[in-house]
Amino acid sequence: MALLPLERIALEQVRAGRRTPGGDLGDEGWIQFGLHALLSVAGRVRLLTQPASVVSVKADGSPTTALESDIESSVRHALGEFAPEASFVGEESGGQLRPGGWTVVLDPIDGTYAYLGHTETFASVLTVFLDGEPRFGFVASPLTGEVGYAAAGGRSRLIRLNLFGEEDQGVDLPLAAAGRSPVLVNVHPARDVGGALAELMRAWRSDGVRMVRAPGGSPSWALLGAARGHFTYVNGWQAAPAAPWDLAAGVLLVQGAGGEVVDFSGHPIDPLGHVGPFVAGVRAEHRERILKLLGSRGDGGGDLSG
Repeated sequence: MALLPLERIALEQVRAGRRTPGGDLGDEGWIQFGLHALLSVAGRVRLLTQPASVVSVKADGSPTTALESDIESSVRHALGEFAPEASFVGEESGGQLRPGGWTVVLDPIDGTYAYLGHTETFASVLTVFLDGEPRFGFVASPLTGEVGYAAAGGRSRLIRLNLFGEEDQGVDLPLAAAGRSPVLVNVHPARDVGGALAELMRAWRSDGVRMVRAPGGSPSWALLGAARGHFTYVNGWQAAPAAPWDLAAGVLLVQGAGGEVVDFSGHPIDPLGHVGPFVAGVRAEHRERILKLLGSRGDGGGDLSG
């Protein structure tokens, strides 16, 4: 469970207060930049979790904090030093995902209600796009000190930071052992998933699945949970097309762990603009079991309410 050299370098740079040197736009350079940026973001968010920073309400009714805009400004500045030609998109400050070249997309606090409620299910999320396609994804938990990351077509990794004097650790995902394992389900709570949740609870009572939970918070954090290999994640994503900061990083992590994120017809989702429910998990037989239990395979999966 040792750290890779590039992971160790990124941690040393953050702890020493140094920036990632610019000029290396290959995989290792971007991974070091992404890890450095997100570790720095998560550290700032962790410091201000108690008490939460000043809260305001956006036009869509969701909460935001002054901290998020300040963090986005800092990462935009760091990106300008690392890759001046790259563009930046912030969940709070906006920007455009360019069809050509590099774009870094940041959501400093994904799952703001969970953050304001002082739970561990919010996350900081950074995605690097190349020519409009997600190339690197990073998801960090400020409270647990864990960071997952993956490059498109590569293996997903999980870093566990020292919290109690132990060594920092790094491991390939998934963590689940091969062979027979129980079906564990994480359902994203929402007003329109009551029917799905009830069906899964019935399956739990009849031993069709072994556990059902619905902690909520950040979808990206839940997708990293799916990449660990134990839980299969169900989300009734309905309200609006997925934005660049919503699902792309988490989908890369699931794929890098050997899994898939599929709609209720069993087709891989497009993380940019996806609308409708999806199921994410490493084990294909578990995804199929859940799709069958929900009774929506082949119909497009439009309604989870009944």
